[in-house]
Amino acid sequence: MASRKQRRLYDRLGLCRIGAIGVYGRVGRRLVGVCWRLARTARDHPYRTAVTIGGWVTLIGGGVFFPLVLIWAYAGTPDAALQSVAREDIA
Repeated sequence: MASRKQRRLYDRLGLCRIGAIGVYGRVGRRLVGVCWRLARTARDHPYRTAVTIGGWVTLIGGGVFFPLVLIWAYAGTPDAALQSVAREDIA
């Protein structure tokens, strides 16, 4: 049987672990938010709001569709394909 001091130590260690999990969760959410922001601004995505909503939905849903939404966010947009064809025609 653990002594009273050992139980207090275990309680404190448990609280530290819970705090660390909370900190990691907050940092993880911030990193995911930055990832979506970079994807939509760097690619000049035409559906910026949809990318943001997709990011939050996958975050809340446990990240099941995270890869699909991330691929969609980084994929070339239809406007970008049309612009590249137009540039080739001009040159």
